[in-house]
Amino acid sequence: AQAATFVFDNWNTIGDVFSIENQVALSTNALLEEDLPAALDEDVNFSGNPAVSIFELEDFLGLPPLALDLPQTQAYQGSGLYLDIQLTQPTTFEFDWLFLTNESFFDPVFQDYGFIAVNDTIIPIANALEPLLPSSSGYQSQRLGSYRQALAPGQYRIAIGIVDVGDAAHAFHGGLELDG
Repeated sequence: AQAATFVFDNWNTIGDVFSIENQVALSTNALLEEDLPAALDEDVNFSGNPAVSIFELEDFLGLPPLALDLPQTQAYQGSGLYLDIQLTQPTTFEFDWLFLTNESFFDPVFQDYGFIAVNDTIIPIANALEPLLPSSSGYQSQRLGSYRQALAPGQYRIAIGIVDVGDAAHAFHGGLELDG
């Protein structure tokens, strides 16, 4: 198998997505200053673009309606990117990620999460309920990890995103940074 280097700045994007070469940062921030007093928009938004409604995000990424909702919890807004790709040989898709959040509730209702979707199969990679460490960014907490998946030859839509779950009225947003 070959290891592929994906240059994120040629992926299709929606919402708050900022990419440069093989790094990308995205958030659930809607530019409404609703994170106060935890953070200002400029501290938790990477691109200057607002996150979009969950309906826009699912449609843009080619996911079925309600695909990003969790059991008994509704997703409200988010950001994402995708790439349609034809692989001619076995390929390993991998990246390191940094999940950031200002959630302080650690309640299943407020389970913001980052995900990857490969041809409509959604795989959560991080969420606000997992053990988190203090962050020195505009976010209060963070968690590091990596993702790796072997892909057989074939046609794929690979999507990556982050969603705000359960708290649109007083959203404390999450961010996801990828290094691939």
